[in-house]
Amino acid sequence: MKKVEADKKHTKELQPIRPTLPEESKEMLKKYKQIMYALQTRGEVSKPDKEMIKKAFRLAVSAHNGMRRKGGDPYIYHPLEVARICVSDIGLGPTAVTAALLHDVVEDTDYTLTDIKSLFGDRVTLIVDGLTKIKEFLDNDETRQKAFNHQKIIFTLASDVRVILIKLADRLHNMRTLDSMPRDKQIKISNETQTFFSPLAHRLGLYVIKTELENLAFKYLQPVVYENISNKLNQKIQERNPDIKEFILPIKKALATQGFSFEIKSREKSVYSIFNKMVRKSIDFDAVQDIFAVRVIIDVPFEEEKDKCWAVYSIVSNLYRPNIERLRDWISTPKSNGYQALHTTVMSDFGEWVEVQIRSKRMDEIAEKGYAAHWKYKGEDISNSTKNLDHWLDRIRDMLQNPQADINEFMESFRGFLFTDEVFVFTPKGELRILPTDSTVLDFAYAIHSSLGDHCIGAEVNHHLKPLNYQVQNGDQIKILDSTVQTPKEEWLKIVKTSRAQSAVLDALKRDQKKQAEVGEKMLQQILDELEIDWKETEKKSKTNSVDPEENKIQIKDAIKAQFVDATKSDILSIYRDVATGVLGRQEIQTLLRKQNKNWFRKINLFRKEGSSLQEIGYELSQKNDNLRDVNKKDLKYVIADCCNPIPGDDIIAIPNLVGEIEIHRAYCKKIPDITSENDNQLTGASWQEISKHEFLTEIYIQLIDTKGILFEITKVLLQEMDVNLKTVNIDSTEGVAYCKMKLFVNNLEHLTQILERLREIDGVKKVYRWYQLD
Repeated sequence: MKKVEADKKHTKELQPIRPTLPEESKEMLKKYKQIMYALQTRGEVSKPDKEMIKKAFRLAVSAHNGMRRKGGDPYIYHPLEVARICVSDIGLGPTAVTAALLHDVVEDTDYTLTDIKSLFGDRVTLIVDGLTKIKEFLDNDETRQKAFNHQKIIFTLASDVRVILIKLADRLHNMRTLDSMPRDKQIKISNETQTFFSPLAHRLGLYVIKTELENLAFKYLQPVVYENISNKLNQKIQERNPDIKEFILPIKKALATQGFSFEIKSREKSVYSIFNKMVRKSIDFDAVQDIFAVRVIIDVPFEEEKDKCWAVYSIVSNLYRPNIERLRDWISTPKSNGYQALHTTVMSDFGEWVEVQIRSKRMDEIAEKGYAAHWKYKGEDISNSTKNLDHWLDRIRDMLQNPQADINEFMESFRGFLFTDEVFVFTPKGELRILPTDSTVLDFAYAIHSSLGDHCIGAEVNHHLKPLNYQVQNGDQIKILDSTVQTPKEEWLKIVKTSRAQSAVLDALKRDQKKQAEVGEKMLQQILDELEIDWKETEKKSKTNSVDPEENKIQIKDAIKAQFVDATKSDILSIYRDVATGVLGRQEIQTLLRKQNKNWFRKINLFRKEGSSLQEIGYELSQKNDNLRDVNKKDLKYVIADCCNPIPGDDIIAIPNLVGEIEIHRAYCKKIPDITSENDNQLTGASWQEISKHEFLTEIYIQLIDTKGILFEITKVLLQEMDVNLKTVNIDSTEGVAYCKMKLFVNNLEHLTQILERLREIDGVKKVYRWYQLD
């Protein structure tokens, strides 16, 4: 666009074009005023900033004029809501608000980045460009791998973290308005939110946004379970509200007596958090503890924060009996995302454990608004919390700058940074290192330097010798012991826990395997040359076909190598490595090849070590089945995934696998992120048609009183009364209580529900539910 034309366009179109309906116009202006009010309450907004935001608002209204969202609202409501979330929930400033208002303009209208740059400058343009690219990556499912798309999003962290913060605000509003989307889109977007955006919000310290994203994703992925837990939670809140108020009252009085300026808030666990705890501990809703929490926020100078927070802890622990094992000091050692607080769990007067979180006002703002809040306090001496988060972002940037990094390895490494608890350990010189919980001595060595990790043989931990697999503990001081003859081993992959160490070990093994393959190729060639094979028949054929005998021998040897690949279900490089390491020796090769000439190239099963054959998965349906329907994938072979065992009635998705089949997964299957990141195939909506002949494998969990004959009664009901085919039964008993897992075949979800209801009627059966696999 020429500059003169651009100027004319801007002069003409920067007049606000109001939505058709008067009430929509009022609502639009109301949202705009809320943004400006929220900015002004956080501090003085300069006149140039006000003009910039006003200009962005007018441009957004003009650009999106006439456009509506799926739910029917004017499209301009969306960028306005994103901008409001940026200010109110994240704490961003005028530049981010401007970019948020414009974040869909380049993607969805005729305006270009050149137009944005001429009107708003380089910084706003850089952010809008990053947001536009993110949308392109996420929308371009057919041509890009999910892992590749997510890597591109992470690249924005290296330029301006506000791009990601605005994108999180955009995703939050999209999740809030997801009702209007088709079911397959709801599942796709919710899966993406659950596996990528929610963990990213957590790592950036945006706990409120992370929790809402998790809950909304869970609502669409498991609507029945969500509604069930939500109803029980709301009922419990109504029952316990008076008790919580009584619990808070003595704390308020004691703090007021001591002269504290404070605020006390109460909250409850999220639906998704409760669900995770129920699954992780195999308990029902009533057994979940710590559903309620109380947050004490004190307003004190920075230099007094630590002492005053401990003083509040002393007051709370004098009033209520604390659980010492549940005390967490995140003030002295902040989390890597900058989070600081004291956490303690105390026994209430109404007989339930209540978590009490103690923070300063500054800590609370960082906890609520994450990375954005650090900018406000950059002038303070908060080196621990700021350094930890900046160190995490630096590690991300280091990964992005590695040109050798495989895309799937990169995403695996990045996931390793998300949702991990941490331990705090020290070098011999007293330098702090933060590692994920369960990290080992070997992880620590690789955290210092890859070369130190490659040659690590053990460590002195607090002046005591420890092996490579020793799991480091909070406060450990570690000195790595190394040797030049030490090299990484494949079993190290079972020892290391951090993504950095795993990547380093894999890189070292690849280098070693490449060398082994070169040696193995020469060894295999030598063995083939030395084998006593009768080449007479070969020479006769060569003369008949006028082919040089030696050249023909080379062709036959190449064909023999191809036969190895076919027989061992492996690639040629793996075969070379097997020869070099002795897995395939001279005798095995002779056994395979010393046959009659006519049999040289027939298919022979060669027994090798574990991993030589493909594992069958699920229960195959017919080539042209009419039980599963997908509008885009007809006449393909479908298999039921055994990781989640979907049955008719479940919400399902279809994923093409690497062998040309369509895998059917439950919409909430935990394997979906790994599967979609391993190849460029994407999620596809699928639905069940009426099933009459097929049975499907599922798994149930039963908790029962361990009395004589009860297992017989259960199996009798299943086999005789319900006519169910059992596959496996596993039972464990402790202190009079038995826990039983059964794999059985059912027709559909309704059939399974009938089975569960009937089992609950058996005397002595306490709990029965379908088993949810987390791994």
